[in-house]
Amino acid sequence: MSQSLSRRQFIKLAGTAASGAVLAACTGAVPPSSSTTAPTSASKTEATTAPETAPTTAPAELPEVELNYYFLAWGPMQDAQFVADEMSKITLEQIKARVKLTPMDWSAFNEKLQLALAAGEAIDLMFTCTWANNFYANVSNGNLLPLDDLLPQYAPKYWASIKPDIWNAGRVKSKLYGAINEQIWASILGFDVRKDIVEKYKWDVSKLKSFEDYIPFFDAIKKDQSSTGMWPTGWFAPDEKQTWWPSYWGYDDLGLATGTQPYVSLKYDDPSLKASFCVEVPEYKTAIDLARTYYTAGYLPSEPTSGEDFVANMKAGKYACVPINSAKPGRASEDKAKYGFDFVSVPMTPNAPPIIGTGSVAATMNGIARTCKNPERAAMLLELLNTNVDLYTLICKGIEGTHWVWQDKSKKVIGFPEGVTAEKSTYNPNTDWMFGNQFNAPFVTMEQAEDDVWNATRELNESAAVSAAMGFAFVQDPVTTEISQIATVNAEVGVPLSQGRVDPEKTMPEYLKKLKDAGGEKFLTELQNQLDEWKKSQK
Repeated sequence: MSQSLSRRQFIKLAGTAASGAVLAACTGAVPPSSSTTAPTSASKTEATTAPETAPTTAPAELPEVELNYYFLAWGPMQDAQFVADEMSKITLEQIKARVKLTPMDWSAFNEKLQLALAAGEAIDLMFTCTWANNFYANVSNGNLLPLDDLLPQYAPKYWASIKPDIWNAGRVKSKLYGAINEQIWASILGFDVRKDIVEKYKWDVSKLKSFEDYIPFFDAIKKDQSSTGMWPTGWFAPDEKQTWWPSYWGYDDLGLATGTQPYVSLKYDDPSLKASFCVEVPEYKTAIDLARTYYTAGYLPSEPTSGEDFVANMKAGKYACVPINSAKPGRASEDKAKYGFDFVSVPMTPNAPPIIGTGSVAATMNGIARTCKNPERAAMLLELLNTNVDLYTLICKGIEGTHWVWQDKSKKVIGFPEGVTAEKSTYNPNTDWMFGNQFNAPFVTMEQAEDDVWNATRELNESAAVSAAMGFAFVQDPVTTEISQIATVNAEVGVPLSQGRVDPEKTMPEYLKKLKDAGGEKFLTELQNQLDEWKKSQK
């Protein structure tokens, strides 16, 4: 609740001022009810209905406030203040709020944000998810405010644009804490292969349907390495796994839904919801053997590198392929913009269809921080970020004429102004999926527009299989010590194992034993108990 106004006073003043003049959000495809225990294709049920009647007092009657938004930034952000000033022209008119942007570097985001929360700094909105600024830990630590009342009242169009079952991905113990960003939800693994490399080796990419299929292709590239200096692929991060991606093998990655690494998973179509340590499922051994083959064959550098190194090496032409865990429509165009090469996007689904689970939806959300003094106004800002195309374009792309220009306005294609590149730009976060409804974003290449990638992505979400555990979220409190201990074991043993850097015959038994010695049995029992209770609650 606002510290300056009571809820009743604020409703009397504000009503739905935030939504009166904004553009309607795009409605995305959704999965079926989370009460369904067996997976089905996503249904086309009606969205949550926005309130039919609400006060409509003019925004001018609201006291002016400042809303601070903490988020990650991938690219240069020198002009963040200028962009915030332009955004504020819209938000002051719509919701009487001035925007302050606080972009943070990827490497420092988690630590700095947690320190800011601990210090009670004025944080209103913050990016939170399963892999950065951990959503479940934030809920457990009381760092996020519940949104169940705030969004229907103060962000009605945004609330109505997301189906109820998708909202479940942002819930913990039935309370909603995560404001979900509409983007790709279906999980598909693959590679983006440089088009010139495909043409050079005259390779038929239609044959590249699995990790095994890449072996002869990578062999050909590796054979010429002494003359080309090129690796078949590279590491995204020091802890990047290679071939064990649960969704690729037909599993729901409960590591995403529990806020941990992928220690545990369950078959996406298992109505019993039986969870297991990944190392104990038969497909894991197959995956690790493949990873070992990749590593010993020298398909990528022997030592994992940082994400920054990967980007630099990819731009320098040192890798033939970009490994991707989201082979979504338009991905090749995005990677072209990021790395400078033409790519052929090759999704791989040999063992299961694309899967939507709690983790794949909760992979990008925003939350209202407990230090927010004006949560109602923060909810209004969420409404605008998800429904007002002009505001969303500003935070994603910056100021027209300075940071971007129209290449073809009729097709909604933008590019950099003359003399400006992604590196030379003074505002280029390159994270549209972080800020709101990505389907409101302009296209960055003509290919994206011609392929109609946003509608194609909606259709992919709609046709994906929905995990039997969709909507389940793990409450960490009973086993926080065990989670910490397991994380240490995973970093020491599990990561090198998943990367193929150690002998699986020797290391897999060692990994499982150390997981159990670290409290793994207690952790797994607690997880299974919560899954069973959640399953009962869905009936």
